[in-house]
Amino acid sequence: MSLKYKLPPGYEIREIPGAEFWDLWTRPAKNIFKLNLGLYFKNKFVGWSWGFQEQATVYYMRNSAILPTTAVIL
Repeated sequence: MSLKYKLPPGYEIREIPGAEFWDLWTRPAKNIFKLNLGLYFKNKFVGWSWGFQEQATVYYMRNSAILPTTAVIL
């Protein structure tokens, strides 16, 4: 495989068959994605959203809300 940019010594890129890839990827990916977001209006916290990865291909957006006292009618 020819690359325009060279990898550091010891690294290489290989094609991996599908089943082998999923087996390799699911082990370290089990709990790597967690996301906590805050919503701000003029620097004041007004809402949130958070979620987590349960499996390699399943992500749950667990809870999201906007505080009722901060709703702005446009």
